[in-house]
Amino acid sequence: IRNLSERTAETYELNISLFLRWLEKEMKVNELSPLNKNHFKMYVVYLQREQYQASYINLLMKCLKSFFNYLVEEEYVSVNYPKQIKVLKEEQKVIDTFSDKQVKELIRYYNKTDYLSVRNKLIVMLFVDTGIRCTELRQIKTDFVFDNYIKLQGKGNKWRVVPISSSLQKQLLKY
Repeated sequence: IRNLSERTAETYELNISLFLRWLEKEMKVNELSPLNKNHFKMYVVYLQREQYQASYINLLMKCLKSFFNYLVEEEYVSVNYPKQIKVLKEEQKVIDTFSDKQVKELIRYYNKTDYLSVRNKLIVMLFVDTGIRCTELRQIKTDFVFDNYIKLQGKGNKWRVVPISSSLQKQLLKY
């Protein structure tokens, strides 16, 4: 109904089933009606003891919040207890990026003129120049490519316009 991707729906199903299995195994509870806020707090504590990262625990709780929103709307339960659990503070990771030299080496690696080299060089240049996602790259059609931008359909089936450099324009023409 919410038009989520198949992968997102599978992730929600998996994450909710992890909680339900934990409830049954650790709490000996196999119904949702007797649940209270403490069950969810204990689940978070369990996950922390198992040394899961805060970002993963927050993802699991997000899935449970969504599931319990549905359960409240359909009147299976009266309270969305996961909504009452505070989000854990996540460690901010600094992502190591490629240096200019490494980027040039990546692009130069495919300097041949055969079809695969031209294609692979274009792929590397698209990633580096635009920062697009893999799924967005796979969905590009010639109709989506314009003189100085590419039209992409990203997450949530939302369209966006991504500008491209003159060197990327040249590589697109070569391809």
